[in-house]
Amino acid sequence: MNRKFLVLLCLLFAVLGCEKNKVDTKTVPGLWTGTASSTTEGPKPYSWSVKPDGTMTWEGNWVGTTYQFGTGTWVLSGNTLTCNLITIYGYSGTVGTTQIFTAQFDPINGTLSSGTWRNTNINNITGTFQLTKIQ
Repeated sequence: MNRKFLVLLCLLFAVLGCEKNKVDTKTVPGLWTGTASSTTEGPKPYSWSVKPDGTMTWEGNWVGTTYQFGTGTWVLSGNTLTCNLITIYGYSGTVGTTQIFTAQFDPINGTLSSGTWRNTNINNITGTFQLTKIQ
C-alpha cells in the first residue's frame, strides 16, 4: 500500500511540476502597441487588439501616411505567438494582402519580441515588429 501511494504521489508532483511551464493563453488577449518595419518602410506605429476567441484586428500606417486596418486569427504554441492577418482597408495596393506574424510571447513582462512577418500572397516584403501589452 505504501508503494502505491508513493508512486501516485510522484506522478502527482510530476504533473503539477509541468503545469508551471505552460503559458496561459488568457494573458494574450488585450490591446498591444509598438512599432513594425519592413524592407521598404522604417519603424511605424502599429497596434493589435487581440480577442480571447482567437480573432484579432490590427491597425497602423504602413504605406506613407495611409491608415490601414486588418483582421485575422492568432494561436499560441508554447511561447510562440503566430497570427494570420489580412488587410481589409487602406492603401489600395495592399488591400487583400495576407501576412503571417510570429513572435516570442513573454507573459510576465507583457511583450512580444523577436517578431517577424512576411506577406504570403503578393510581393516578398518581410519585416520585424515589437509590441507591448498596454491593457
